[in-house]
Amino acid sequence: MVVALVIAVLVKTFLIQPFYIPSASMNPTLLEDDKIIVSKLSPGVFDLERGDVIVFEDPADWIPGDATENPTPGCGS
Repeated sequence: MVVALVIAVLVKTFLIQPFYIPSASMNPTLLEDDKIIVSKLSPGVFDLERGDVIVFEDPADWIPGDATENPTPGCGS
């Protein structure tokens, strides 16, 4: 059980991470309630192409609070 937990943490930290799309702010590319898996190896190992979805990290905390709490209605539509 411990080995499986360690492997899961390593995969999530270095390889892939699942995300849930909570709002319609990414329409028409991603729809509300979509689930995606993000590769943490890009860019570098794979080339980026037009139309690829890129997930950014927020190291400077310029997004106040949790990005999924109280989304603004109509934002990004």
